Amino acid sequence: MLNQSAEYAVRAVVRLANLGPDEWAQASDLAAELGMPANYLSKLLHQLATANVLASRRGRGGGFRLGRPAERV
Repeated sequence: MLNQSAEYAVRAVVRLANLGPDEWAQASDLAAELGMPANYLSKLLHQLATANVLASRRGRGGGFRLGRPAERV
């Protein structure tokens, strides 16, 4: 059984795997869509970006996406 953080991380990564190759998702949009606390999810996504599981980009049009193609995750 996964703890809450691991469950949130897996659900978010699966959702990000469904994005197109040039799409980015904002943490607040993911949190609303997946029913998770936005601040908590944001911290998890940043940890995943630090571990190179995700790529992150700041600013307008930024957000998160997979750090490599979904087939390689």
